[in-house]
Amino acid sequence: MNTIHIVIAHHERLFRSGIRSLLNKESNFNVISEAENGKKLLAVLQKSKSIPDIILLDLRIPKREGITAIEEIHRTLPNAKIIALTSALSGTVISNMLGAGISSCLLKNTSPETLIRTINEAYTKSTFCNEKEIQTQSATHKIPKRDLNKIAHTQLSKREIDVLALICAQHTTSEVADKLFISPRTVDGHRNNLLLKTQSRNIAGLVLYGIEKSLIKI
Repeated sequence: MNTIHIVIAHHERLFRSGIRSLLNKESNFNVISEAENGKKLLAVLQKSKSIPDIILLDLRIPKREGITAIEEIHRTLPNAKIIALTSALSGTVISNMLGAGISSCLLKNTSPETLIRTINEAYTKSTFCNEKEIQTQSATHKIPKRDLNKIAHTQLSKREIDVLALICAQHTTSEVADKLFISPRTVDGHRNNLLLKTQSRNIAGLVLYGIEKSLIKI
């Protein structure tokens, strides 16, 4: 079993220590470093001798710092998966995070078992915040139905429509990324966001949505 190298970015030292202690009990986990904000996270990543596979990122990090960190991580560490940690999970949070290329969103009061499972799944998959996961978290943590509906009925952005058109034209993730000058991780985020917003279960559903809404031509 491969060792998963993890970095924790959270503003509270006690929280970081607790998560480090929990994760290091897993035989295949290795927490290699910590950071208290976005700037220090980037500094830690630059100095790290080990390449992180998973980055646990606190959403309470100042917005500009968080966005800058995510963009820089995607640029310099394209294979690293980012799992967002938040105190309040809503449709807006999920939509925004998937759009930014985050691999998963988790509440801070989630169970240790769920955190461990999410890290393992995010390591092996592009994302682990699919429709089934959203519905599970909704039921467990009482996300208002109107927040979930907000995702489904939000108007698609121009970039999402561009991604949809290329996906429907049977381009691979790498090809979409090259054509739009974005990272493959960002493409994954847009695709998952499209699935949520259109309430589609798969790529075929996206194609049908695009045709019905006259977003693509056949």
